[in-house]
Amino acid sequence: MTFCATVNAIIHAGALPILADVDAVAMNIDQAQVEAKITSITKAFCRFTSQGRPCDMDALCEIARRHNLLKSVLMRL
Repeated sequence: MTFCATVNAIIHAGALPILADVDAVAMNIDQAQVEAKITSITKAFCRFTSQGRPCDMDALCEIARRHNLLKSVLMRL
């Protein structure tokens, strides 16, 4: 499972990973959960695709823009 490596990289960088679940229909990151988990100390979020299913990058970039989060972490892993 790739999520272990992603979470470990976040921890080793000194950050605290907060996980969001997937949308049961799209089987990819749930944008509503991502936005609900953003707090005043959130700096960035990282997403990755699963089983070749692309997530809604437009929606995630809009969330990042609204909350002034780093877009550089919005990458395909």
